[in-house]
Amino acid sequence: PLDFWTDTSYVYSVFEWIDGQDMVDVAAVLSDQELYDLGRQAGMFLRTLHSLPIDQAERDWNTFYQAKIDKKIAAYQASEHSYKSGQLMIDFVQANRHLLSQRPIAYQHGDFHTGNFLLGEDGHLKILDFDRQDMGDPWEEFNRIIFTASLSSAFACGQIDSYFEENIPKEFWPLLALYLTVNSLGALSWAEREDPAQIPLMKEQADLLGHWFGDYKKVMPTWYSKMNKKNIDVQNIFKNVIYNDGYFIIKIQDLIRLTKTTNTLHTINYIDEKLTKIANTNFKYLKENELNELESVSTRFI
Repeated sequence: PLDFWTDTSYVYSVFEWIDGQDMVDVAAVLSDQELYDLGRQAGMFLRTLHSLPIDQAERDWNTFYQAKIDKKIAAYQASEHSYKSGQLMIDFVQANRHLLSQRPIAYQHGDFHTGNFLLGEDGHLKILDFDRQDMGDPWEEFNRIIFTASLSSAFACGQIDSYFEENIPKEFWPLLALYLTVNSLGALSWAEREDPAQIPLMKEQADLLGHWFGDYKKVMPTWYSKMNKKNIDVQNIFKNVIYNDGYFIIKIQDLIRLTKTTNTLHTINYIDEKLTKIANTNFKYLKENELNELESVSTRFI
């Protein structure tokens, strides 16, 4: 905040005004590549936040969150409504709650999802609403990604890829599923108590989690799609092509990336046998019809 003060009755804070558009409103007009890049900005911010020094003795995360699980399950079981997959969700949580052991803590934003992001006038992502800041397992911060992925899977993929710098630990996925499921179980009783109009949304999100995780037979969500990411990578490669003197120039390095991205003999053979043989060490020169055919072949065989 720019300023902060209290009196005998209230706490006051003044925040900087940020010009921009609500991400929820503008996502529909942005390409998957643009949304993926913005998601990467979100991931970079989150990684920086979670790297701030903190005393690990401030909170025993395992003890703290185990109690939260018990409370949320009890609240769900006492609710008037229920989820179609409620018992399946509880069984998954019970089977995976041991994963909380030895988890570290970090400073958290507390409500990190696209509903709290703006697209700034400078094209950069702006993060809002720090009033729910907390401390806890840094990976628990992804427990709101259900809102983000529902809006744009490309944004959600970018956020995860950037946060882990393309090296996602296998332990992340079951913990992500655990945190999302615990949140969903607790959301139903909250809706009954605070805002009954939200009950259908809570049920819809519970169904969505069941779909993402294949009725909890897997832990990587369906939207984290290698197919989608490869399409984005291919788009990025072709965006780097330069036109000069009647030829389209593509870097040899990008051609190598293209063969790895599409990962098929069709594309490799096409590059080896069909392309014009005008090239130097770093670049290959393509005629327009050859570039169009390469792009078509690359996309077709992903």
